[in-house]
Amino acid sequence: MEIFQFQDGTRNWSDLVYGAGDGVSLIGTDASDFLEGSVGYDTLQGGEGNDTLYSSFSSDSLDGGAGEDMLDGGFGADQLLGGSGGDWLRGDEGNDVLVGGEGVDIAVFSGSFWEYSVTWDAATRQYTIADNTSTYIFYPYPQFVSRDGTDTTSGVEIFQFQDGTRNWSDLVYGAGDGVSLIGTDASDFLEGSVGYDTLQGGEGNDTLYGSFSSDSLDGGAGEDMLDGGFGADQLVGGGGGDWLQGGEGNDVLVGGEGVDWAVFSGYSWEYSISWDAATRQYTIADNTSTYTFYPYPQYASRDGIDTVSGVELFQFQDGTRNWSNLVYGAGDGITVAGTEGDDYLYGSEGYDTLQGGAGWDNLYGMAGGDVLEGGSGSDTLVGGAGNDHLDGGADDFDWAYFSGYSWEYSISWDAVAHQYTIADNNSNYYYPYGSRDGVDTLQRVEYVQFQDGYRDWSNLVMGAGEGVELSGTDGDDDLYGSTGYDVIHGGAGNDRVYARESDDAVYGEAGDDWIDGHGGNDFIDGGEGLDTVSFAGYSHEFNISYDAASGQYTFAHQAGSGTDTLTGVEYVSFSDGLRPIESVLGGGWPGQTFYGTTAGDYLVGSGGDDTFYAMESTDTIRGMGGNDVVQAGDGDDYLYGNAGNDVLDGGTGWDRAMYDGNSWNYTVSFDGASGQYTVTDNVGGEGVDTLRDVEVLAFADNWRDPGEMASPARTSSARSSASTCRGPMAPTPSRAWTATTRWRARRATTCWRAATAPTWRTIGATPGNTTSAGTRRAGPTWSATTSWGVTERTPFPAWNTSTSATACTTSPCCP
Repeated sequence: MEIFQFQDGTRNWSDLVYGAGDGVSLIGTDASDFLEGSVGYDTLQGGEGNDTLYSSFSSDSLDGGAGEDMLDGGFGADQLLGGSGGDWLRGDEGNDVLVGGEGVDIAVFSGSFWEYSVTWDAATRQYTIADNTSTYIFYPYPQFVSRDGTDTTSGVEIFQFQDGTRNWSDLVYGAGDGVSLIGTDASDFLEGSVGYDTLQGGEGNDTLYGSFSSDSLDGGAGEDMLDGGFGADQLVGGGGGDWLQGGEGNDVLVGGEGVDWAVFSGYSWEYSISWDAATRQYTIADNTSTYTFYPYPQYASRDGIDTVSGVELFQFQDGTRNWSNLVYGAGDGITVAGTEGDDYLYGSEGYDTLQGGAGWDNLYGMAGGDVLEGGSGSDTLVGGAGNDHLDGGADDFDWAYFSGYSWEYSISWDAVAHQYTIADNNSNYYYPYGSRDGVDTLQRVEYVQFQDGYRDWSNLVMGAGEGVELSGTDGDDDLYGSTGYDVIHGGAGNDRVYARESDDAVYGEAGDDWIDGHGGNDFIDGGEGLDTVSFAGYSHEFNISYDAASGQYTFAHQAGSGTDTLTGVEYVSFSDGLRPIESVLGGGWPGQTFYGTTAGDYLVGSGGDDTFYAMESTDTIRGMGGNDVVQAGDGDDYLYGNAGNDVLDGGTGWDRAMYDGNSWNYTVSFDGASGQYTVTDNVGGEGVDTLRDVEVLAFADNWRDPGEMASPARTSSARSSASTCRGPMAPTPSRAWTATTRWRARRATTCWRAATAPTWRTIGATPGNTTSAGTRRAGPTWSATTSWGVTERTPFPAWNTSTSATACTTSPCCP
């Protein structure tokens, strides 16, 4: 029986009578367990999981097993074995044995470090840590005890005291035989001991400190920072761009992949630097020395004599040097490959190969005959001195930069190799390689920049170049071809493509694309989406044909500027307007039905009798030719009936019917029974349109109210002397007054006006402000003062047909 439960609590086997029992043996599960011993001699085994083990009073045996465990020995002389994983070990009172096991383990003590005597046994590789304090206690029996006793530790990396944490090698100077630490896939911080340490960063961006002895540091993958510290260390950067500092001692620094840095403490002129062409290594010796007391009294240079290879950049107190700048002419060049991002890559004075890869990269060859490969993306290539080869890559727009004016270079075109040769003719004794830029060859570079401006690929030599091949991104691109034979792929997105001169092939691909073939005989495939091809002339200037077998249109300009072949294109744009491609041949194309979305749509008809159903938001609808029916729906819409007799229904919102001519060229009438307006084009070809729920008529000269244009002329008899308000509302440009007297009523006051424009009279017996009873009808805004101007009125209500000035005395008083 192990557990005894009473009303006032639970007791263990050995707790019923002090000293009873022979201890317990507990074995944990694969989960995280909590195991507590008795007052007897206990054996606790955590097993799998992150376990917590308490031994209580006797001399017990605790084994954490796998996982990150917490072991507390309690009273007695206990044996604590951490097992695998990073464990927390506390011997507590009594003389305990602490064995860390695998992982980074921590031994915990109750006092400050100076309260303990610490010795190191090199033979057994163990620390003995004795607590020098003692305390008189009454439990479990009266006695003097130290808090932690005298513990023996091995396989423990970290020692935790009340005043701080110490490393394995910090307890006794020179103790330990070093540590071997391996990092995780994350970004790790690894620090060595005073022994010979091996630190491996693994994945992630790691920080490794070698400390005092001759250590081996390997950053592994990622962008790592390695500091050798004291001793003759070996630092290997591994993959990624790494930061290497040897520290004191004669170190070996190996950069590895990526752009690596070697860091030194002094100024560059304080070092002797030599280059070994056979081993391809630099030897960099610090010529300074300093008397130091740590780790022991000695004269030492700050950085020792380091051997460096595979490192691109060298950092001193007075600046950074390139691999090839340390010793003139050193090195046989470097090969640097960029990332998928936007990189800055610098060559040496040797023969370098710089590969930009993906992204918008900047490549600087420096001196020497270099090869610069931009890769994908829009790249900048600067060859520098030497005879360089610059290849921009297949995608986007690449630039090559030269130091002088364009007239200082000889430029030739090789049609077989498809490349330019650009030779700098300006030699100068300031340039050790003979000229500023040497003799460079260029391939797949779209623009060449000189001091006096840039040139297009095809403009360097008349007729040179075979054009460019461009590919857009998944976004909305603006792509410009050259004057040569270009192949342009728009990619996804709504792209704008300018093919320029020559015979080009343009593939719009996904998205709603806009394409200008410009001059030449172009092949244009719009691809998916609603694509538009733009032509510079009027539609009647082209001979247009359609091949039903291939589904291709041919547009041949009559003036001979080119013949283009189109497929997968929905609209064509001329100087006289935008048209569906099906309508360019005429011949009564059948009408189609177009449906809008809840977004703002731009719908264009086919040229036949089309029907449009728009929805929400502000839509633009063009009926093109034919007798079209437009249902605009909600939103403030723009409705173009264009040619034909169209029905335009604006729906809700503030809608506009758009017309090409001036307002006086149209007749507008209103049918009160149906609530429809009729707009007749008396000059052009926009036909007779029927409008419903349209608030504005937009003409070339101005915008007009359809009700104002359609108001019928209504006259009355001569004015009555019973009128109580009269005034000269001046004629507006939209309506000329006749000699016939007209009048209208507002509230209970009858107002009238005549062509003779009499002055305003006040309402009432004396001058001043007055108010009138009743509710005013929608129309002009009345002023509270005795006079007001024409600018205050809104469109007039319908004219009253009564012949008596006193006929309108209630609100509303006008029909």
